Amino acid sequence: MSLYRVLGDREAQDAIRAKSPRAKHCPFLLESPDACENLPERYHEKAGGAVCPNNPYGKPDLVRLFEAAEHDAELCEEAFLIRDMLRTNTLPPLDRIETGVFQGARIMAGWQHQKDIETQERMMGFGTQEEEN
Repeated sequence: MSLYRVLGDREAQDAIRAKSPRAKHCPFLLESPDACENLPERYHEKAGGAVCPNNPYGKPDLVRLFEAAEHDAELCEEAFLIRDMLRTNTLPPLDRIETGVFQGARIMAGWQHQKDIETQERMMGFGTQEEEN
């Protein structure tokens, strides 16, 4: 998202890439600094037009979700922190935590717990075919 903010400015994009060299950077933006909105001509047919198919702002149904996420980013960061505190038993007294943040953390902790169970179930079946053969 930080590259999108400097769309068309190759120097600013290069500075962002230099700060995080191990991150995966968009190959289209490496080729053309405004590729999010104006892909190089040779990609138009495959992409279905000039707007990059990976551009979340090019998908009107997702714009609302991204705007909401940006609006609630601080709340989400606090909820992630609380979730991590729940995991490590370092949670401060509940009267010092906003109710909404705590509820968000509980939801995320429940989601993470379910993902952990799914991962464990997959890992339990790992290698069973080899043992049977």
